[in-house]
Amino acid sequence: MNPNYNDFRFPQFKAHPWHKIFHKRMPPEAIDLASRLLQYFPGLRCSALEACAHPFFDELRLPNACLPNG
Repeated sequence: MNPNYNDFRFPQFKAHPWHKIFHKRMPPEAIDLASRLLQYFPGLRCSALEACAHPFFDELRLPNACLPNG
């Protein structure tokens, strides 16, 4: 932003795989959903409707679905 520092280059970091960041017992569907929601560029992120339709929530769409406490 400062015209006196126009040669500054931000350091480049290698991305860490999501399965190394989240707990090992995290379902693959949860990791996939998180990776779609946490995209840096807004155009690459999934929309709210796409997130709701993600396979991670398939269990909630079953006809007899209920919360663990009944």
